[in-house]
Amino acid sequence: MVNLRQEARNCQVPPRRRPDPVAIRSLRARGETDPSAQGATASGKECHVIKEDRLMKRLLGAAISALLLASVVAGSVSAANPNPKGTITTLSVNTTTCEFVVTITWQGFGGKVIPEVGLVRRTGTAFDEGIAYSSGPASSGKSGTYSHTFVLTAGTATDQYTAVGRLTTSRNPEISGSKSTPSGYVSGGSCGRPVVS
Repeated sequence: MVNLRQEARNCQVPPRRRPDPVAIRSLRARGETDPSAQGATASGKECHVIKEDRLMKRLLGAAISALLLASVVAGSVSAANPNPKGTITTLSVNTTTCEFVVTITWQGFGGKVIPEVGLVRRTGTAFDEGIAYSSGPASSGKSGTYSHTFVLTAGTATDQYTAVGRLTTSRNPEISGSKSTPSGYVSGGSCGRPVVS
């Protein structure tokens, strides 16, 4: 740490000595000036330069401290919620094998969760029909994924399907904010009920 009192003493201009009148007249006769006055002026300039240098160093130190503090605050905010809470459910259909793969991916939940996925048939009314469901093993709520393949029967059906996914617990049939569905419906081709597996 800088000792400001010591710096102040080091930066003091030394007092001028009392001039000798005889010496001054002799110097003036030769066209010279008093060296003690010159020394005092030089010391004053040096002290001024030293003070400006110290001021710049302090301003630079304050700016660096502010930047470091801003970085720490930004890091704390991002670390507080690194993974936004939510789920994504996708549906993939193979109309040749009549396989409907439903996958749910989640992150940002606490404790243990049980993933659940379902296959839903479009009815054209206000309510679609859930035709098959599957639950996965208990997993970490922090992040995870679960997939299940539903196999339907090949035939002459021309239905459209979507999927649903959600997270549950042994005490909660649906964790708030965990339900999701894909956007839109997918054609099932000629595949339909009954569900084989």
